[in-house]
Amino acid sequence: MAFEDVARRMQERHQGEGLPPLPATFPSTPHDRGFHEPMMEHLADVQRREARSRGTTDIVFGIILLIVGIGITAATYGGASRQGGTYIVAYGPIVVGVIKLVRGLVRLGSA
Repeated sequence: MAFEDVARRMQERHQGEGLPPLPATFPSTPHDRGFHEPMMEHLADVQRREARSRGTTDIVFGIILLIVGIGITAATYGGASRQGGTYIVAYGPIVVGVIKLVRGLVRLGSA
């Protein structure tokens, strides 16, 4: 089924429901769609705020994961050094924490 057939069927269905007719062609740019400069600026501002929020969240979770990883490593090392035995190097939370921390800093820098 070609695009024209789909467009024709949509137009017929739209008119059958008592709605105004669809435009014959669809606008190609945001300005043609009725978005004005203030609206575009507002949308850009919303995107910047969302990026800052995600960046802050990444930084907080990165720091928490770093603290957890270092805490587990330090606690098990302390026990193993006093009583002997093995200890756990919790490198998973440490690596993921560093990655999230860096990602958050990059997001804040680009926002």
